[in-house]
Amino acid sequence: MLAKYDVLEEIGHGGMATVYRAHDTRLARDVAVKVIHPHLRESAEVAHRFVVEAQAVAKLRHPNIVEVFDVSSAEDPEKFLVVELVRGATLRKLLKERAPLPPEIAAAIAIDVLAALSHAHGEGVIHRDVKPENVLIEHRPPRGEGETPTSGKISDRVAVKLTDFGIAKLLDAQGVTSTGQVLGSAAHMAKQQIEGG
Repeated sequence: MLAKYDVLEEIGHGGMATVYRAHDTRLARDVAVKVIHPHLRESAEVAHRFVVEAQAVAKLRHPNIVEVFDVSSAEDPEKFLVVELVRGATLRKLLKERAPLPPEIAAAIAIDVLAALSHAHGEGVIHRDVKPENVLIEHRPPRGEGETPTSGKISDRVAVKLTDFGIAKLLDAQGVTSTGQVLGSAAHMAKQQIEGG
């Protein structure tokens, strides 16, 4: 089960899972643990999507993609995914609080998201649910004692991370989706994709 992790607090809640900040007791680091909701635990499709997410992201090593550390086994009563803890807000929250963003900030975020997608596509992974809720913005404090908030490069203090590959399609996998099935967030899909074009 989650015996290897001390669950500290809930940090997010979605349609499939609840995300907790936890402490990995073996490696002495904080992580994010995504636990499938109890009513979905017995669903073979949901369990499969969790495994697909773990396999998809585990293939990817990129500074703009949230790293997967662990996944539950078939024998575990809880179904969970352990990932890198990103301390920051979603792009959705940032847009709600500070929109419109200055063009140079919006462009910098877009460049990082596109770099993550380019890397994923190069590894045969298509995200299929890119939206502001799945982009995390992490703000890191300055590193040295004498450092001021304006010293150093901005890229050393801000990280853009793409997350939630739960419905990603591994191009080399067979039978991940059914013909005619639409996966993604309707608000962020092209009309042709929704209509099957």
